[in-house]
Amino acid sequence: MSQLGLRHRTVVQVSSILFFVAGLSTALVWGDGSQLPVADAQAVYNSAASSSSIWGSASFPVENFQTYTSPFGYRSSPYGGSSSEFHSGLDMAAPQGSYIRNWWTGQVVEVSDDSNCGTSVVVQSGGWEHIYCHMMGNVEVVGGQRYLVDRDGGIQIQEGQMIPTGARIGRVGMTGRTTGPHLHWGLRYNSDWVDPALVLRAMYTAQQVSQR
Repeated sequence: MSQLGLRHRTVVQVSSILFFVAGLSTALVWGDGSQLPVADAQAVYNSAASSSSIWGSASFPVENFQTYTSPFGYRSSPYGGSSSEFHSGLDMAAPQGSYIRNWWTGQVVEVSDDSNCGTSVVVQSGGWEHIYCHMMGNVEVVGGQRYLVDRDGGIQIQEGQMIPTGARIGRVGMTGRTTGPHLHWGLRYNSDWVDPALVLRAMYTAQQVSQR
């Protein structure tokens, strides 16, 4: 698919979720779990949003998006109890089997199916890592190479493979620790966790600029 086609799809999907994004947390959380003040996080967002030529190339990560089910940051456990836990990504509900798309061109650095993240893929794009969890399928090892395989979805992703922006890399499932079908999308920059809502807002802003 052409870059123009990818950009058009992102505009449609991101614009449809703007009002959900506006209500999400705008704090950044670093590796030690300490939160930056919201004002500092907003400055990071403003800086990112100004780079319209860069952010306009990114792809929204899930098809058939319905709603957000859990934001980034500290939350009550979805399994009950009074304890809180750090949620390192943004949960995006979509019908089971909906395709997941790669946010940014990069290299697959890990495929896994043996953690709370369930069947998952980690893609490295420069200083960014993007993590996709709870997908359908499983990991298989062939000739010493690790693959994420979802035969019903026509997906086979190899560790070390380069993946273009917008490529389908899996399908929404319920593997790992989850209460319903959704994509858990995590982002790290130089090993520090970043609120994905900030990135989505920067993407939306960039798309608006490119349409003027």
